[in-house]
Parts: sequence; structure tokens; C-alpha cells
Amino acid sequence: MECDAGAGAGGGHLSIMGESPLELGGCRLFFLDGGSMQVRVPLARGLSLKLALRPVLVRAPWGTALLDCGPGEYDASSWRRYGVRAPLLPFPRQLERIGVRPEEVDLVFLSHLHFDHAGGLLRGGRLAFPRADHLLQEKEWHRARQRGGYGPLTGTLAGGRLRLLQGATEIVPGLEALPAPGHTEGHQVCRVGGSREEAWFLADLVPAARSLALGPDRFSDRDPDLALEHRRRTVTGMVARGALALFYHDPRQAWARLDWRIEGQAARAFAASREGAGIRRDGAAAGL
Repeated sequence: MECDAGAGAGGGHLSIMGESPLELGGCRLFFLDGGSMQVRVPLARGLSLKLALRPVLVRAPWGTALLDCGPGEYDASSWRRYGVRAPLLPFPRQLERIGVRPEEVDLVFLSHLHFDHAGGLLRGGRLAFPRADHLLQEKEWHRARQRGGYGPLTGTLAGGRLRLLQGATEIVPGLEALPAPGHTEGHQVCRVGGSREEAWFLADLVPAARSLALGPDRFSDRDPDLALEHRRRTVTGMVARGALALFYHDPRQAWARLDWRIEGQAARAFAASREGAGIRRDGAAAGL
């Protein structure tokens, strides 16, 4: 995955695969490189999909938040199983180029506890972002503790600054957690609002643009029908609000504005346009 740095306000900015930071109006989103992974397609011998791993760093007047944090390094067996490749630039170096130190991250939003989204919480057996509140749905936490299999993640989180959420929660003005179960019981998405735009971090509810046109995902989701229900409900609301979708796993694009396309007698959501959003290039906001 291509990762390069460019000049900008506040210590420079990082772009991933050509993606520059998004300006929402008083709130800036940076797309980080968490590496990539290779997932085999069921019932298709020898066919696999390459998935991006794309955490998002939010910088706003209220502080700094990280939306998911990549696979980290603790779970070597999952790295081998899913063909994980490390980012070209280590995660702390990426933050450094943006002008953020790990101890300056105020909030870590966790969509769920699967290793490719939450493994980066740990570095050297300790919390990688030691002063951050870690935000997780209570239902996700309890299911994870019951099932086990999360290695040192849950134990280290239990001894750290874990904040369990019960349903929809305004974390700070402009940052909202919304339950979106189905992929896991406690999966959640995050709405980030600026003065001119809002963007939704969709994690594994809509992992890539291609997911918009699919039916139930009986390979990846624990409850495919419930996930599909929440996907439709969330996307319908986003289209009505003109919101931007942030894709965690899409190898081709980090974000898009959604719209409807009529196919026969059905309307399907699709990634329509990237025009008019606050793309930050060379230190200036464009299109707003």
C-alpha cells in the first residue's frame, strides 16, 4: 500500500494510496495505513480478495480520536492465516508525521474487537495509546470476555481506560457512536460531524464500496440478516443527509458520497461522487 507524506499545517499530513485528509469544517480526518490482508473467497478455489486496513485519525477542537487501529503485531497466527502485510511506514511514524504522539490521542473508538481492527491497541504488551479512553459497546465487551480467544487484548483493556457504551452515545459534540450489530453482536459505527460535512466510519458494516450492492454476507457476518438490516437503515439515512462514507477495507478508495441507483424495480445504494467534499491539498480546503 502506498504511503507518502506531504507538507501541510500542523506538522505535515499523511496520505494513503493518494488519499489526502478530509476537511469537514473545523474537523480534519487523516487516513492511516494499517497494512493489508488477503481473504480467501469461500467456494472459489484459489480466489482471494486483497483488503485494505485503514484506520482514521480525527483532529478536532475537542481533541484527537483514532477510529480503529489496525492489526498491530501481537497476533502472529492471525497475520499468517490472513496474509497480513505490514504498512510501509510503522504506525507511530505515521502519527509523528501528522504531528501526533501516541500519548496525545484522547479517544480510541473500537468498532469491534476482531484483530484487524483492534490489534493495534497493544504495543510491547501495553496499551499503545496510554492516555486515551477506549470506547466499545458493552455488548461487544461481554461477548468477547465470554468467548475468550482475544489473547491479551481484553486483559490489557480491562486494566486500562475502558469506557463501555450502551447503545447510541454522543461521545463529544460532533462524535457519535451508533450500534450496528450483525458482523458481531456489539459492532458499532461512528458519525463524525463538522460544521460543513459529516462522515460515517462504517468499519465492517460497509467495509468497501462493493459491499453496498451485496445481499447478506454469510461468510463474514455472525448474523448476516441483522447486519443487512442495519446496513440498509444506515445507508438510507446517510444518503438522505448527504453524508460521506469512510471505507476501512476498500483497497481502491477511502471514502465516497453515497446515492441511489435504480436497477429494474429496485433501488441500490452505490458510491456516487467525491465532488464537493473538503479535500485538503497543499494546506487548503477545496470545494467548500
